[in-house]
Amino acid sequence: MGAIFNTQGTLAIIDILSTTFTQNFAATATNAGLIHDLDPATGMSSFGFCGKYRLVATGPGAGTINSHFARWLNHFDVNGGNAVRTAMVGALHDTAKYEAIEFFVCPDANFSLTATDYLNSDGMYSLIVTARTPTYDLLP
Repeated sequence: MGAIFNTQGTLAIIDILSTTFTQNFAATATNAGLIHDLDPATGMSSFGFCGKYRLVATGPGAGTINSHFARWLNHFDVNGGNAVRTAMVGALHDTAKYEAIEFFVCPDANFSLTATDYLNSDGMYSLIVTARTPTYDLLP
């Protein structure tokens, strides 16, 4: 997502998402407002959602990081993001099955998204969200 993968900005965004949807999954799953807003049927953009729930960069360089993240999320929204967001809502509604949503960003010349179930060793699932993507500056 950053201009170069593994930049501080990209790592910061992934860390924020992981804290919310992995480490704090149980608490996030009880936040009805967040789940409602995450549902693409509400019409809220992904960047609007991230801003509302403070899933954006803060501190030095945040303006640049967030402008890159906004461009990337706009591309995400029109290229499969709704299906991913719907899968995330489903996982948050099914805490008897899911214990986490994990995010992976892999460099690729083409943009593609997947949301797949992964059975953890404790018998619970993680929803694995993988974005194969060019950097924000190479998006069409």
